Formats: sequence, C-alpha cells, structure tokens
Amino acid sequence: MPEPEKIEPTKKSRKEREHDRKRGEILDAAEKLFFSQGYEKTTINDIASAAEFAKGTIYLYFSAKAEIYLAIINRSLDIAHGMLAKTLDPKASGGQQLRAGYRGFIDFLNQYPDYFKMWLYGSRYVDEKLYLEHPLGNECRQKEMGLMMLNMNAIMKGITDGSIQSEAPPPLIAMTFLVFNRGLHQFLLENGEKVIAMYGVNRDDLIQQMEDVLCKGLGIHIQ
Repeated sequence: MPEPEKIEPTKKSRKEREHDRKRGEILDAAEKLFFSQGYEKTTINDIASAAEFAKGTIYLYFSAKAEIYLAIINRSLDIAHGMLAKTLDPKASGGQQLRAGYRGFIDFLNQYPDYFKMWLYGSRYVDEKLYLEHPLGNECRQKEMGLMMLNMNAIMKGITDGSIQSEAPPPLIAMTFLVFNRGLHQFLLENGEKVIAMYGVNRDDLIQQMEDVLCKGLGIHIQ
C-alpha cells in the first residue's frame, strides 16, 4: 500500500509574518498592562503606547479591548494544554494520569497566576454574547473542552484498567477535579496564603492533602 502523501505546511508570506509579529507585540503589551494595572484600568491608548504603535494600528488587529482579552485567554489556554499534555505518560494507568494532570494544572496555576486571575474574573470583562459569538470566543471554548478531554481520556482509561473505581460518571469526575483546582487556587489567591500561615499549615502539604482526599473520594488508587 503506498504511503499517504505528506502535506507540507504552507509557508507564510512576508506580509503574513509581519501581521503575526505586530499582533503578537500588541498582545504582549496588553498582557503586561492587564497584569500590572488591571484590565479595567487599561485603555487602548495605554496598549498603543506600550506597543509603540498608533492607536489606529491597534484597531487594524483588534476591534475592541475585549477582543484583545479573548486573544490573551486563547494564548493562556495553549500554554495550559501544553503543560498538562507533557505530564501525561501514555504508559501510566488512568488513575496515575489523572493525578499527574492535577499536579500539572497546579504547576500551571503556580507559574501563571495572572492568567488564572483573568480566567476567574473574565465574566466581568467580556459580554457573554461576545464570548459565544466571536470566533476567538469559540476558540476559547474549544480549547477549554480540549483541557477537559485530557482528563476525560485519563478517566476512561482508569475505569477500563481498574485504577479508577468510582460510580460517578466520567464528566462528573472531570468536573470535580476542575472545581477542586479552581477553588483551591482562588482560595490561595484571595488571602489564603495568610490564612494557612496563620494556622501554621504548609502550602505544599495542603495541596497534597487536597489531592489525596479528592482521589480517595473518587476511588482513584493511591500509587
């Protein structure tokens, strides 16, 4: 049987590369401003000044500040997916993969807390209609589903190989992991560090304890 013909990626033209470069510079400038002074206090003029472009140039690439926000969320989801995918050993059991995914997400949140803040408070910035109808919003939803599917695949494998013994349906298990992770890090971001210090609790021990309790409750073998 002849091998299938390889499709070479289309090489971008100079104009396309220049477009991508300028768009990336705008996103880099906006991201730094959103992180340092907040989304609401940042204006398009601020972004144009930081990127060293005319204000009109910004509007050649983005129609509004909310669209820039969606593009940055897309960027963060790519980073999160890459980090989680690297943690998943295809030879490991489903239960091991799910626990590794938990830790991978923890690592992402630890390394990129500002992205996580934007995830948490995004509903304040972007109208739901824009999120549902804009192409960038659709990309976000698809990438969020991709993150969920990493967990779902591990769960289905764990149920098959016996490393996950839970009566809960896989989507519920995956959502439980998501809520645990988000809730834990929202707590840590919102004065949680002060609270655990006040009680003399070690941060890493708390994260490990949360993982153990979650996995035991869902029938995931501790290995």
